[in-house]
Amino acid sequence: MRHLPPQRLSRGRAGTLLVATAMALTLSACTSVVAPGPLAVPTPSTTAPLKRTIAVLGPLTGPNAADGRGMLAAVEATVASYSAQLAARGVEVTVLPLDDRAEGSIGQQQATRLVDDPLVLAVIGGTDSDVDEGVQPIVNAVGLPMISVGGGRASLTQRGRPLRQPFATYWQAGAGDRDVGTALGQQWRSEAKRRVVLVDDATTVRSQQAQATVRGLGPATVARVRPGAAGLAIDPTLVTVAVRRTNAQAVGLFLPVKDAVRVLTALRSAQPAKKIPLSPQIVVVADSGGPMGTIRDDIKANPLLWESVTVMGIGETQLDSNASRSVPARTPSLTPSPTNDTQPPGQFDATTRRIAQIIVGSLITTPQLRQRSDDAQALRLAMTTQLRRALDTDSFGRARVRFVLSQVAVSGVLQPRSLRRLAS
Repeated sequence: MRHLPPQRLSRGRAGTLLVATAMALTLSACTSVVAPGPLAVPTPSTTAPLKRTIAVLGPLTGPNAADGRGMLAAVEATVASYSAQLAARGVEVTVLPLDDRAEGSIGQQQATRLVDDPLVLAVIGGTDSDVDEGVQPIVNAVGLPMISVGGGRASLTQRGRPLRQPFATYWQAGAGDRDVGTALGQQWRSEAKRRVVLVDDATTVRSQQAQATVRGLGPATVARVRPGAAGLAIDPTLVTVAVRRTNAQAVGLFLPVKDAVRVLTALRSAQPAKKIPLSPQIVVVADSGGPMGTIRDDIKANPLLWESVTVMGIGETQLDSNASRSVPARTPSLTPSPTNDTQPPGQFDATTRRIAQIIVGSLITTPQLRQRSDDAQALRLAMTTQLRRALDTDSFGRARVRFVLSQVAVSGVLQPRSLRRLAS
C-alpha cells in the first residue's frame, strides 16, 4: 500500500484552524455553564397593591351624626389594626364613608354610587330601618353584601306568607325592634314590676314592641293605651288616668319623641311638687327609626323633664362621649396591631368592629378575594359566602346573641343602666 507523505500546512491555514478550534471550545464551555433559569416571580413589594373598598353607610351629619361617626371610626380603626397582615398579602383597603343623614332618599342616592364601583366588596350600615329599606334592593341587585348595625325592623329580614328572607345579601347584626320590647319586659319582670301601663301610637313597629314587652313581662296587670288609629295623636290625659287606675309601677312609652314629651309633661304635672324621681318608673323606647339624636337634643333642652327617665334603644355602648370603649372578641387566628384610637365610641361601636373584623379577616384568609380580577360579581359573591358562614354561625345572624342596652337620662346625659343579653 502506498503511503502518502504528510502534507505540511501553510502558516496561514494553520492559524485559521487554531482560531476555529478555540472558538468551538469556547462556545461549548459557555453552553454547558449558562443555562436558562426561571422567570423572576413578582412579590407584593414589587407590584401595585390590590385595592379593595369597604363602604360605611350611616348618618355622618344631622342629629344622629354621633352614631354614624362612631361607626366610621370603628371601621377605620379595625382596618388600621390589620394593616401589617393586609400589606403582607399585597392588599390595600380603603374605607368609603357615605353620609345618609338617617334619611331614606339620601341613603338611596348614596347606594347608587356603589353599583358601578368594582372595588367595593361590602357595605357596613346603616343605622336606620327606613334607610335600609330603600338601600337593600339597590345593593342586592349587584350582589353587594350589606350588614346593618342599627336597622331593627323585622320586615327587613322576614316578610310574606310564609315568612322568607327578601334579600339574600342583607343581614341585621344588631338587635331587632321587638328585642327591645322583650328586653324591657324581662327587666321589669326581674324587678318584680307587675302593674304596668304601655302606651303606643298604633303603628305597626311600636305596637309590636309593646306586645313583645307583654310577652317578656309574663303574668302581670297590663293596661294598653293607644289612639283609635295609627297617625292620631295620643291623649296624655288617658295615660295619667290609666296610671292612677292601675296604681302602675312602670310606664313604657312607645311613641315619637314629640308625643313622648307631651306624655312626660302630663305625668310630671300629675306628680307632687319636686318629686324626683318620677313614680312610676318611666321608660321611653326608641325604635330603629333614628330618633335617638332627637332625644339627645330634647334632654339637653329640657333636662328636668327627662330627669330619672330611662331611654331604651338598640346598641351596646353608652352614648356619653366619656364612655370607655366596648371591645369585641377578636377574630380567631388574626391578631390586630395596637392602635391609638381616641374617637369616642358610638352606639353601635362593638357590633361595627366585629363586622369589620370579619370582612378584613376574609380578605386576609380567602385567596378568591385577592384575585386580580375585574369580575366584581364573582368577588362580591365570594365575600357574601364568607359573610354567610360567619354571620350565621358567629354571634350574629340566626344564631346570634343580641345585645340591648338600656340607658337612663341623668342631668341631661345619657348613661348606661343595664345590659341585657338575649338569645335570638
